[in-house]
Amino acid sequence: MIPILFETGETNFNTNGICRLYDTITAEVVEERNGIYELDFTYPTTGANFDAIKCGRIVGVFHDDTEDIQPFDIVSYEKPINGVVSFHCVHISYRLTGAVCEQTDVNTLADALDALTHTTPATPFSFEADFVAGAYAAAFDGVPRSVRQLLGGVRGSILDAYGGEYEFNGFRVILHKKRGQILDFSVRYGVNMIDYNESVDYADTYTVAIPYWKGDDGNGGETVVKGNPVYSGLLPYNGIEKCVPLDFSDKYENEPTTAQLEALAESTMISKRANMPSQNIKVDFVRLSDFAEYADIAPLLNCKLCDEIEVIFPDYGTSGYFKIVRTVYNVLAERFDEMELGNLVATLGEALGVEGETTGQTGGGGSSLVRYGECANTAGTVAKTVNVSPDLGTLEAGVLIYVKFSHYNTATNPTLNVNGTGAKAIKRYGATAAGTSTASSWNAGGIVALMYDGSYWQIVGWINSTYSSMTQAEMQAGTSTTARLITPARLKEGILHWATPANIGAMSSTALITGTYVYNGTAATSFSFTDANISGKSFIICGTQDAGNPPLRASINGTTITVYVGTAVSVMRVNYICF
Repeated sequence: MIPILFETGETNFNTNGICRLYDTITAEVVEERNGIYELDFTYPTTGANFDAIKCGRIVGVFHDDTEDIQPFDIVSYEKPINGVVSFHCVHISYRLTGAVCEQTDVNTLADALDALTHTTPATPFSFEADFVAGAYAAAFDGVPRSVRQLLGGVRGSILDAYGGEYEFNGFRVILHKKRGQILDFSVRYGVNMIDYNESVDYADTYTVAIPYWKGDDGNGGETVVKGNPVYSGLLPYNGIEKCVPLDFSDKYENEPTTAQLEALAESTMISKRANMPSQNIKVDFVRLSDFAEYADIAPLLNCKLCDEIEVIFPDYGTSGYFKIVRTVYNVLAERFDEMELGNLVATLGEALGVEGETTGQTGGGGSSLVRYGECANTAGTVAKTVNVSPDLGTLEAGVLIYVKFSHYNTATNPTLNVNGTGAKAIKRYGATAAGTSTASSWNAGGIVALMYDGSYWQIVGWINSTYSSMTQAEMQAGTSTTARLITPARLKEGILHWATPANIGAMSSTALITGTYVYNGTAATSFSFTDANISGKSFIICGTQDAGNPPLRASINGTTITVYVGTAVSVMRVNYICF
């Protein structure tokens, strides 16, 4: 395609504009998934329309095989001595860096998209999404921020809160739950794979975190809540624990507890695979659709940004699906010069079983990817919903998720809708299939592991609330063989019930003898009394009700007990126990 030059204020790009830039030497569009979208082209100073090319004007070009013309603003140029000028352009959506939004109270994706239409100055852009999501977007806090930042440039942005993949189409901004398709196209080593390169960087990995929250104390000051250091249990790459602070100020509107911060820190480290390095995969390959002999099946072989394609290493007998995360499109030749494949769940090496350094670490391919989300539905809500991150993509059997439920469950036959994939019944097979509140219950604030079996979300493992608390009667009877939970109150009741003279004596090899004797006579430092039942006993315990003159010791001789006191007494009550 020959690039087209338009005026700055143009909104219709289906014309020849000011002129066609026929003398263009090179032109390439670089687009990244949720990232940069830019055009670079070169033009000679001797070209027929060189004088018309000015910063601020728009250049329209194809960016992929769809042949829809996308507008790019000319923002800079370089004039070297050879007379070939390099122009740098950015997609027209970059204009949103100059539109400021100050909206607040954004609790759903629909709220967020509507908020972006209220800017200073007003813009002609529209915002839409192909899915529905509900969550608090903390970046919409009334602080003036550019729309571009709110789309995905700061913590608490739309991308941070709801996930997805952006498509910038002229003045339309579209957030897709999943942009692109899974294509019937393979990159095969020895067939159309030219090169493979993977970069690994452990610099930002960590295994320990100190979570904190900062907020307004209501008196014009600031409140800081800090949690204790949280150890993720993940393996550090070099055997040395590394600690970082985690700021969760944008995760809570109101002051959280330290327990909440610590729980969120732990789940964040696991879901983000904090001990795993940043990894990037670049696979250079030939698109077979670029060759005449494949013209008949070209539609099946075309691929573009965010599509998923299969990478095959026949020598290993393994394969894996990877997303196209960066493209370089040759405008003049109307073909892609480069495509970079990003990992969907793991590095290419891990997926193909040829990566050795990360063996044994958290993560991996397929359903072993840790996905985490929080469900805020009340206990009685049947249709529960949650958004997990990273995104599920296509819901397939074997997908494992971890969900933190803010409330326990009392609903019969509850369902769970994960990332808008549809309500699926929650089941727990084994002794009992879920269908009642008891079989599908969990504790408030608890994290539950669920796996999709193709039809239902099945709870993985044991749930405490399956076992009811032991009753006082069962504790005292001591005959039940049913597995139950014992509470501190029941433990105390049990101790008090069983700690009786009769029961203690029953634990001895001989019978327990107890009695009381009151000495009422002439003041003396010792006195004796008899009990026929104590014959042969080897131990005695004496007590008194006379606080001022406690007994010092006692002795037994046959059936006679002698009590000795430090000061002469005339009245004393003695309680005794003999074993």
